[in-house]
Amino acid sequence: MNFFMDFWILLIVRKVLRTRGSIWKLLLAACFGSACFCGAVLFPAGILGMRLVLAQFPAGVGMLWLSANPKGRRAWIKGMSSLYGTALLFGGIFTYFVYGGFFTKRVGAGIVFFFGIAAYFLVSISIKIWDKIQEQEKLYLEFELSLENCTLKGICLLDSGNHLKDPISKKPVSIVESQWILPMERQKKEENIKLIPYHSIGKNHGMMRGFVGDKLVIKRERDFAVIKRPVIGISENPLSDKGDYQMILSPALLQE
Repeated sequence: MNFFMDFWILLIVRKVLRTRGSIWKLLLAACFGSACFCGAVLFPAGILGMRLVLAQFPAGVGMLWLSANPKGRRAWIKGMSSLYGTALLFGGIFTYFVYGGFFTKRVGAGIVFFFGIAAYFLVSISIKIWDKIQEQEKLYLEFELSLENCTLKGICLLDSGNHLKDPISKKPVSIVESQWILPMERQKKEENIKLIPYHSIGKNHGMMRGFVGDKLVIKRERDFAVIKRPVIGISENPLSDKGDYQMILSPALLQE
């Protein structure tokens, strides 16, 4: 039974770490974990509880190395945390159902297998939901737009559907709300003002007011993107119903 529990725990840990490998590595790691457990139980000296605790750390390190082989300190910390966290959660739920009277017969490998499958799919669904949330959050970035002596800060939405370009300079155009940009209106000079042709789905062609800023700074996860003389279009309508962002950023700006 210990072998089956180790196998499912390692499968879940490898899912969390997003590593791949052969099924044989998982089986070998589960065998190693079971052998450590059996060795701790059969070892004659000391208190049984203390022997089990002492066996857990080398067993965990060995199982993680054999099944996932993490690279770097952060990967090892994440792997060991996932291993022991999953083991505690899996063991707690299993114990609750077994000793809570849900099973009246002797617990066998079939029940462990069932709990393993349920836990694996639960973790897989949770990871997919988390990844989707993270992807959505990466679309929202902090920015600073500067023109002359005026600097405005806000949140921009990285919109892959924004392919608008200035027909003269061929630069990508980012769009801001007219109300949000009001403090910067006085700083505009005649040579910086532009008219940008656009076309949106379900609407006719039109002309959008715009201007050339001095600098646009985009705060990314680990660094900053600095765009000099960005072309900014001005929308007369709100960009977001909830006011979540003040600019629609052209993704081409982050590829330059």
